[in-house]
Amino acid sequence: MLYLIATPIGNLGDITYRAVETLQRCDEIWCEDTRQTAKLLNHLNIKKPLISCHEYTQKEKAPQLLEKLRAGLEIAYAFQKKCFCGIRLQQTMESQFSRKNVLPAISFQFISVSGRSGSC
Repeated sequence: MLYLIATPIGNLGDITYRAVETLQRCDEIWCEDTRQTAKLLNHLNIKKPLISCHEYTQKEKAPQLLEKLRAGLEIAYAFQKKCFCGIRLQQTMESQFSRKNVLPAISFQFISVSGRSGSC
C-alpha cells in the first residue's frame, strides 16, 4: 500500500494523528526532502528507512518503488511543499498500482489564504 502524506510546512505539531500512525506503521518512508522529513521523524521518535524521491529523481526511482509495493511493502510518501511536486510519481503509481491511500491534511488553499507563500 502506498500512503501519500502531507506533512507540516512549519509547526511540527500540525501533523495529523492518522499521519503519525501511518508513518509509525509503514515499512519505508519516501519523501521529497530527507532533511525536512528527518526533522519530523526525529520529533516523533520514528526510526524508519528514509528514501529521497523528488521531481528530479522520481523517474528513475519509480520502478524501484513500484517493485517494493508489488512485494507487499507499506510505503509512505511524505511531502511538505505547498504544491505536490511528486504528482508525476503519483500518476505513475495510479496507472500501474491501484492500492494507495491519500491521508487528509490541512488545506493548501488555507495556507495560501493565511498569507503563507511558496512554490515547488
